[in-house]
Amino acid sequence: MKIFFYGLIILLCAGLSNAERLCPSGNVVVDRDARPDFTPGDNGQVKRLPPGLMLDTVEVLLNRGFETGDLSPWYTDAWVVVNQEPHTGNYCALAIACFYLQQDITPTLADSIVSVTFWARQPEYMFQRVDFLVRDDTAYYGFFGEQADWQQYDATPYLPLGKWVIALRFWGYSLGSSQHDLTYIDDISLRKLRSTIKIEEGHASNRWPDLYVSPNPVRDRAVIEWTGLKNENPAFAIYDLRGAVVERGLLMNGKYVWSTRGLVSGAYFIRIDRGNGITATKEVLIVK
Repeated sequence: MKIFFYGLIILLCAGLSNAERLCPSGNVVVDRDARPDFTPGDNGQVKRLPPGLMLDTVEVLLNRGFETGDLSPWYTDAWVVVNQEPHTGNYCALAIACFYLQQDITPTLADSIVSVTFWARQPEYMFQRVDFLVRDDTAYYGFFGEQADWQQYDATPYLPLGKWVIALRFWGYSLGSSQHDLTYIDDISLRKLRSTIKIEEGHASNRWPDLYVSPNPVRDRAVIEWTGLKNENPAFAIYDLRGAVVERGLLMNGKYVWSTRGLVSGAYFIRIDRGNGITATKEVLIVK
């Protein structure tokens, strides 16, 4: 009966999403299968970059667990820092009803963001909204069904690929119930690639010939060229941001013409294996 009651409330809220007390928390859990750029892994999680590509990342957010005892540089219209059973450390953030918690970041291309995760809990098992704010003041968002106990959530599939993210914003919810619409959040993380080019050398004694992708960004096709390899045909693989291989081949005499037909805009990684443990990785951006 309780499940039916909550379900009925959520359905009724569909016509009230613009109401002051319900906006912008919503009433529909976004269907990830409808996202053409979302690919689940075998365990239902988002596919990640290969281990060699995951090493060169950096945390973007500050005061991620609110362990300073206050919110800064987060800002809000009502969230507070509390010490009520945090996920880790001594503090977490709390909202009562539908208010926002936001941190601005240096404009970052969504395609270079590797992961966005957070821990949250709600006594009433309701829902929470997370926004990605971009340069044109548009908010791209996802909804998450919450649990009474701390649980980690992954917002990475909702990144607006091809857009420049300028802020991350969280919302509580509001249904005016006896539990006062509590939303707790802790240990927020937004990690991006540290640099646009990453080259690893397996043997320090070997000097790298130049590795080029031209043009970069690319629309329809690009030439991948590793100069100085006229008599070598190293294997390569091209990955998308989820770690899925989109193309494999050989650099014949150090050169390959890559067609991007059928691929969506975004960042891709070319990983070349020269043999004997020598590999190189380079990022290329597709713009359709």
